[in-house]
Amino acid sequence: MPGSINIAMIDLLAEFGSFGHLGNLEVFEAYDCEVNALLLTPQYQHETQENTRVTNLEKTDLTHWNSDREFHQEEKIGNVTLKRVFMPNGNKEDLFQWFKHANLAALVCSGSKSNLSMPEKWHDELIEFIKCGIQYSIPYLGICFGHQLLCKAYGGLIERGEEKSEGTWPISIISNDEIFSGLDQNLDAIFTHQEHVMKLPNKSCIQKIATAKHTPYASVRVFDESGEKLPAWGIQFHPESSSKVIQKSVQDGHEDSSRAKVFKENHIGSAVLKNFALLTSSQIVE
Repeated sequence: MPGSINIAMIDLLAEFGSFGHLGNLEVFEAYDCEVNALLLTPQYQHETQENTRVTNLEKTDLTHWNSDREFHQEEKIGNVTLKRVFMPNGNKEDLFQWFKHANLAALVCSGSKSNLSMPEKWHDELIEFIKCGIQYSIPYLGICFGHQLLCKAYGGLIERGEEKSEGTWPISIISNDEIFSGLDQNLDAIFTHQEHVMKLPNKSCIQKIATAKHTPYASVRVFDESGEKLPAWGIQFHPESSSKVIQKSVQDGHEDSSRAKVFKENHIGSAVLKNFALLTSSQIVE
């Protein structure tokens, strides 16, 4: 029987079959093994739970579920088993217990229609959850909103732009980092966002590793107090934006076909996801 790996996805685009559901699968399918995916939706929970073990979530536990996909408590798609569970809340010790029982190889936070410039209660709860995960040595990948959330967690300044940035721009890699292994400079990445990380504190434990012309912090990496790298990254772009995801978004009416043309098919997304998978796939459970 092949090994498997446990990954938690903070599924903030659960209402979308494209950048939500299919985008999540792009992340999971970068792994060459069976994936047990725990989907957390703090934006929909009635209340966050102070449980210390992984707890199944039912549709009745959610508010305002408004998805173009039916609610599935559990489903199997290819080599990926998707299961919706509560995002726990509590003190650091309780959260550490949750991470111990979850036995995660990775924690991923998706993009979101929510904005940090418009605070919601679950934002702060999610920040604490992510910080505890990183402190517990769970590798983390923050995508778009997940990137901004990571930067805010460590004192970064997030500002809202006057208009959305949607399109494909080259990123400039300014640090020799494993997440960009095998990639050359000035390669294209797909962006769709309106809020930007504009500043990080001096002597912060989070540092810029890539930039783009329209946004100063295209990617960041977390370090410990002694300056050693931690397996935690934020990327402002959308590596999960495969042509399949974009076509589904057009089909569902979330993107019009003319606007979708600004997203070039060839970009670094799949390579970044593969690098993250390789960096985090050591915790395979036989």
